[in-house]
Amino acid sequence: MGKRELLLAVAFAIAGVVVYQLAAPASDSGRGLSLQRLLSSVQRELQGNRANAELTSERTFPAESTLTELRLGSRPACGSS
Repeated sequence: MGKRELLLAVAFAIAGVVVYQLAAPASDSGRGLSLQRLLSSVQRELQGNRANAELTSERTFPAESTLTELRLGSRPACGSS
């Protein structure tokens, strides 16, 4: 099978799926083939679980009585460049 025939077969299969999606009756139960549900599922799998973490640390440093200004900088999070 040449490239042209393979491309024709793939295009025919895609056209069949599109026609089926347009002609299929609506499913209230959430079952059945749905291109939108399939794409949402793939997107959800690719994104993975989102996780957040916070680190709070308290430290005390001695300061002179003449101190009038204090500047604090933050360190980059772990794994950041």
